[in-house]
Amino acid sequence: MATIVPHFSTSGAGAIIIVNMKNFIKNLKENIDAFEGVDLKPETNLTSLPEWDSIALLSTMAMISSVYKVALKGTEINSTKNVAELYELVQSKAY
Repeated sequence: MATIVPHFSTSGAGAIIIVNMKNFIKNLKENIDAFEGVDLKPETNLTSLPEWDSIALLSTMAMISSVYKVALKGTEINSTKNVAELYELVQSKAY
């Protein structure tokens, strides 16, 4: 597993803003074993991937919590339609 590199900055109001989708996808691929070798794109539906299982879900939750300081429930992640929606969800909850 790769070293987690935070990709966020702080706005003047103190809110954490994820720098960009490219870095978000990079963190998913580098820190979640199930996504190694998977061509993740903003339109990729994580829950439809054969690699998606409970370990991938927990790893995704842990990475988001560690890197972006956002706690998401498994149901929230599973309800997103694709990587772009997950990215937007994390951004909306980042403080």
